[in-house]
Amino acid sequence: MSYLPLKDIPSTRVIFETDLCCDVDDVGALVLLCDAVKRFGINLAGISVNVNGENSAAACSALLRRMDMLSLPICVWDGETPSSGNKSSYVDYLAGCLEPDRKEKLIVYSPVDFYREILTDSEDGGVVIISVGFFCCMDTALCRLPELFCRKVRSVVAMAGTFREKPGYKEFNIRCMPEYAHHFVSEYPGEMIFIASETGDRVITDLNGCAGCDSDLIFESYRIYTGGKLTRPSWDLVTVDFAVNGVNERYSLSERGTATVTADSESFFTVHDGGRHAYVNFELTHEEIGVIITDMLKDAAGLK
Repeated sequence: MSYLPLKDIPSTRVIFETDLCCDVDDVGALVLLCDAVKRFGINLAGISVNVNGENSAAACSALLRRMDMLSLPICVWDGETPSSGNKSSYVDYLAGCLEPDRKEKLIVYSPVDFYREILTDSEDGGVVIISVGFFCCMDTALCRLPELFCRKVRSVVAMAGTFREKPGYKEFNIRCMPEYAHHFVSEYPGEMIFIASETGDRVITDLNGCAGCDSDLIFESYRIYTGGKLTRPSWDLVTVDFAVNGVNERYSLSERGTATVTADSESFFTVHDGGRHAYVNFELTHEEIGVIITDMLKDAAGLK
């Protein structure tokens, strides 16, 4: 059994789960995903923002408009969120770039309504979730719509956990809302591919040298978050790149097995026959993949 990349099955409906607010790599990841929609005809069905921020939906809409995307269903988490996910200068900036009339017309879905609408209209096994944030929205959908969720969702590609390095390390996307990650990873019966923290933290996106981009939404988001350094680890961009392109000269998959997330936020992986989980390994150096990811982002965003 091998992961089926989205570029090879563009009819697959994609849900993008993002903690837009906590880090700026979510911006880069969404840009890469929108570019894949244009290049491969990938069917982006909706975006779920798994933090409860007042400007999250407007920021997301502004990015979609920047990438010349039509309006999409947007969900925003309506429960408690760690303090790190409630306020962000770059999110406030993006929301301020959205035209007032467009902001007024925004419809924001609850997680259950969002998932119900998309899954009901999808083929069995016809949905893939790319998750680069917390597990709260999709776990809520799994709990409230279990039969529908498990029948429609084929795979989840998630930036979460640590498996080869830092034993016992409590990775951010898990430790901030551990109860949801613990439940989802143990109860979702389908395929899960993990991009672990140690995979993306040394892959650096570098937007230095982009001339004349000071007014661009994407460039400014990176500048604001990084304090002008314009470099940032690429966890979420690697996740989207793998989800779209699958195994290639950059990426391979571990042996199949079972990932475990403990109630105390630790993550482990056990190899065994018939496992429904795997994690991504690199076939190139972190530096080489960083250059590739940076070039992909610049091309997708038109940053030169």
